[in-house]
Amino acid sequence: MNLFNYWRHSASSTPNGTDTAMQTQMMRLITTTLGLQLRPQDEATIAHKLNARSQTLGLPSLSAYYTLLTASDSSRQQQEWRWLIESLTTTESYFFRDKGQFSLLRHQVLPDLIAQKRQQVAASITTRPSLRVWSAGCSSGEEAYSLAILLRELIPDFARWDLTILGTDINPAMLEQARSGIYSNWSFRSLDPSIQQRYFHAHRDSWRIRPDIAAMVTFQSSNLVQDRYPDPIRLLDQVDLIICRNVFIYFQPEAIAQVLQKFYTTLAPRGYLLAGHTELQGINLGNFQIRSFTESVIYQRPGEVALQPSHTSGLLCMEYSGQPRPSSPTMPLPPVPLASTSPTAPASTSLSSLEVIRPLLLEKAYAQAIQQLQQIVRNEPQNGAAYHWLAQVYANSGQHELAIAACQQAMQCDPLAVDPCYLLAQIREEQGDVEAAKILYKRIIYAAPEFISAYLELGSLYAREGNRKKAMSIWQSALTLVQRSPHLATSTPFHTNHMDLETDLKMKLGL
Repeated sequence: MNLFNYWRHSASSTPNGTDTAMQTQMMRLITTTLGLQLRPQDEATIAHKLNARSQTLGLPSLSAYYTLLTASDSSRQQQEWRWLIESLTTTESYFFRDKGQFSLLRHQVLPDLIAQKRQQVAASITTRPSLRVWSAGCSSGEEAYSLAILLRELIPDFARWDLTILGTDINPAMLEQARSGIYSNWSFRSLDPSIQQRYFHAHRDSWRIRPDIAAMVTFQSSNLVQDRYPDPIRLLDQVDLIICRNVFIYFQPEAIAQVLQKFYTTLAPRGYLLAGHTELQGINLGNFQIRSFTESVIYQRPGEVALQPSHTSGLLCMEYSGQPRPSSPTMPLPPVPLASTSPTAPASTSLSSLEVIRPLLLEKAYAQAIQQLQQIVRNEPQNGAAYHWLAQVYANSGQHELAIAACQQAMQCDPLAVDPCYLLAQIREEQGDVEAAKILYKRIIYAAPEFISAYLELGSLYAREGNRKKAMSIWQSALTLVQRSPHLATSTPFHTNHMDLETDLKMKLGL
């Protein structure tokens, strides 16, 4: 990521009449919001362009521009920050950049992670191996797609794996280019031509990534400094490998320390962080362990891998879609009282207390049910099952924002719980936020590979988008699971028996 390339070559002096105090305040705002380290020699150039931008927008002064950037959240404010980000973060990348580091990934890091995952399957800890990789500061996507190609070559049975490759960047324009998957010859300048021919198709005077490789990667917008993570909803938790190269060199030391701590807590035990050469020299690495190789230094979160059996649906799962839903709330109700303590293992569920709620739900006495559930979570702030029931009641009464808050609290109590995650996915889908719904369904499949409803819903979303190939792949995975384990039919309320579910999947697949 190269900053200020455009600005440095297009202006050379500070405009007359610049308010020095406001200029300093503006630089501080940019630094605080984006975490960027602005060099003193760049400030005059930046101020010149900011003043020019103010005039273009018809604003009377730099102070007015500052007010626009700090105003309450609005579409105009967001548009202006987008312009600012795109102006500050002009980027350049290419496939398999830094052959030494990619050699380290190919021969040391990824084989180690792959072996760990296979051991978990061999020990019957999980039914499907999974691997989660995050390209943080992915620019226009070359790094993320390079990782997808590398994993495709290292894992011959990749179709049996739950592979998650996330690419995030702060620059929306770069993310749009990454999602297009189209690149000029310049992006292949250090790539073996045979790899280019194998994984890309000619597209006019450029090259397009193969659709099956593109489908392995999900791109999201992210501000590494401002965003909160770990974030299970965005799959930014229990990550096995984070690659963040040529990003830290533009951050202030305080921002580096902040991001490193968040990376550490986002990594799974024995997960790796790969940064650019010398980017973290002299930086306090906290609890990271340094591992030195000929090709590069890499940082690892220590600790044994927590081997836990796959999570299955709890006994308290309620059918979300089986209840009629009023179009508006029956009465105004207070929001969910969120616990102030940090997330821990859920407290023992008060089954008797929750069972008292069931008759109220059958009678659609939602207001009374909400009052009782709120009392339960006040007394037991780590009772994830109670939060899940509360979310169900809110959803059934049409109060989706409160339902979302309750789902999120349930997931904080138990990050492996799939039922609140499934409910949240359905709410997001109903709200039209298809991308968020897809991320949630993928998270469920990652955490509970036998939760068949997530496969059905995710496949349907891709089918409605016209991505028939992706939908067929997901449905085929579901059919394989059903044929191996007939009991999976009980995980979906839409099929009464194993044969019904298997027949439905075969029809979807045209079998």
